[in-house]
Amino acid sequence: MKVALLAPDSIASKVEPIVKTQMDSIELKIYIYNDYIEVLDILNKIQSKYDGIMFAGIISYYLAKQNIKEEVMWEYFQLHESSLLNALFQAQYFNENIKDLSIDTYSKSNLKQIFDMVGVNLNDTNIKLYELNLENYRNLNEEALEFHKKNLKENKNVCIVTALSKVNNELKNMNIKNYMAIPTESVIMDSFERLYLKYTAKVNKNSQLVSMFIEIDLPSEYSLISKNEYYYIREKNKVSDIVYEFGRDIEATIVEVSFNTYLLFTTKEIIERKTNNFKEISILDWISQKSLHIVSIGIGYGKTAIEAKYNSNIAMIKAKKYDENTAYVVYEDGISVGPINNVKRKKKEKIDEKILEIATKTNLNINKILKIYNVVDKYKIDCFTTSELSKYCGISIRSTNRMLNRLEECNYIDIVGKQFPDGAGRPKRIMKFKF
Repeated sequence: MKVALLAPDSIASKVEPIVKTQMDSIELKIYIYNDYIEVLDILNKIQSKYDGIMFAGIISYYLAKQNIKEEVMWEYFQLHESSLLNALFQAQYFNENIKDLSIDTYSKSNLKQIFDMVGVNLNDTNIKLYELNLENYRNLNEEALEFHKKNLKENKNVCIVTALSKVNNELKNMNIKNYMAIPTESVIMDSFERLYLKYTAKVNKNSQLVSMFIEIDLPSEYSLISKNEYYYIREKNKVSDIVYEFGRDIEATIVEVSFNTYLLFTTKEIIERKTNNFKEISILDWISQKSLHIVSIGIGYGKTAIEAKYNSNIAMIKAKKYDENTAYVVYEDGISVGPINNVKRKKKEKIDEKILEIATKTNLNINKILKIYNVVDKYKIDCFTTSELSKYCGISIRSTNRMLNRLEECNYIDIVGKQFPDGAGRPKRIMKFKF
């Protein structure tokens, strides 16, 4: 895991050897700042390069939270009593009176816990406390510094303890003795372990299996297309190609469960990224644009592959109720989302409806309309001359001309050009089909 540590030098110098010697799973890069305000500029430049960000303390973490979107895992060294206790022990070692204190950042409850541990009643102490107001984060350093200077002016024997690195440095520059509450090794280790656990949990969740059932509609016994097996097989194979193309796009394993049903397995991270969290399921648009069939799609989540498969079957059953290109999602907690329709075309016309519409408006034979549709689809072009269409459909030139004239009258074809023969003869019309 690649982690960036944003910290003042006094903390960074302690953290680096601990992580390098005791945390093999962490690849650490350190970014030093003198003032926590600098965190914003650093974070804007480097966040996308790492799996996680570690902040030196609550103030820099809070500042970032208020101003920058959290794109990766964030964690910070928490204000722990052990850090303050360590500073107080140092002060006592140098014969400071720890009952006479000027302290910033920590709360009164933190202090009470510590003094209880050493058997001192907090009421018997003379402690001046500067508690954090995170809403006023831009002036914390200045206010804390003035707080300590004021207390020192009033009592020259006061012992100053700070958790703010800039305050610590400013006081040192003024030759004012102070003790900094630096995170202890246990605090540092605990913080990195929390960050790593959050990261691995996210990775595991993104690797969760997601199941997807895709079912192609079967024509009814009275359907026009069911009476022409050739057309049905061509349409079904076309949809099958689209399913496999979609499977490649979402990096899925594909199993043909039956003649018209497919089962796909991919991961949560891939399917959600490729579909923009199911706002744009591309296969729904592809089917609408390239086929007269419809598909029902069920997407299922689960703690196991079996549970995901079960939920995707439930989702597909829900999608089938709509009789159009539709998807449903069922999550592992049973919550379902849907119906999800194609973005570019909300309502999909079924093959019978489209063919019947053209035949009714033109008074042409349904089988001839089906032949034209198949030719257009098979050769992947929609412009023909009369002789070409006659040849492909196996219909006489005379019948083809009558049929094309009727289609033109009903606005199903356009004359887009003319083809002139090499020798003598009349130019041939080039027609473009609009259905």
